[in-house]
Amino acid sequence: MASRWPIDSAELASLEASEDYRRHGTLLYDIHEKSRVVSAHFDGMMKPGNLTRAEWWAFMEIVRHEGSPQSKIARRINNGRSATGKLMARLEAKGRIVREMTPAR
Repeated sequence: MASRWPIDSAELASLEASEDYRRHGTLLYDIHEKSRVVSAHFDGMMKPGNLTRAEWWAFMEIVRHEGSPQSKIARRINNGRSATGKLMARLEAKGRIVREMTPAR
């Protein structure tokens, strides 16, 4: 079946009636809701430190793999190089990291 949106009401009813949906849909929904609650709690905990979840995640990768090039950090956090560059710039502006040029080989 090809992906498309919006799904019509008949297709939605059919999906909701399927065994796979009953077996997996509720579990996936519950996991998603718990993830939202944990994320909101985490955001509250990080607020005094002035870090977003994305900044914290990138920062922890830098701590764990100090000296890694930005491209490797981007791969580790499953982020694009440009978006990771912006994260690094924010962390640097907040005084959390110091970026250095990688020596030419």
